[in-house]
Amino acid sequence: MNKQLHLSFLVLFAGLSSAATTRGDPADPLAKKSLPELNDRTFQTLLDTILPKKRELRWQAVPWRASFWDAVLQGAETDRPVLLWAMNGNPLGCT
Repeated sequence: MNKQLHLSFLVLFAGLSSAATTRGDPADPLAKKSLPELNDRTFQTLLDTILPKKRELRWQAVPWRASFWDAVLQGAETDRPVLLWAMNGNPLGCT
């Protein structure tokens, strides 16, 4: 990833952090936490926390097919099953 994208993640994180610390509701669990400061010393640690780990990106190694028929043909050639993932609604589950 390039440095500009890294900076975008950290700016988003800092914005969320500052929004959480400015809440006046004492019942808010985020208001009670001490959030990390973003500076040159903490930049790499926060970046390593935000970016996905190698094991979390293993799904990218799966040879996904955009065409179901191409997957069916390849599955027949290699004698392997085809997984069809179909769903209805928002992919984040927000309905």
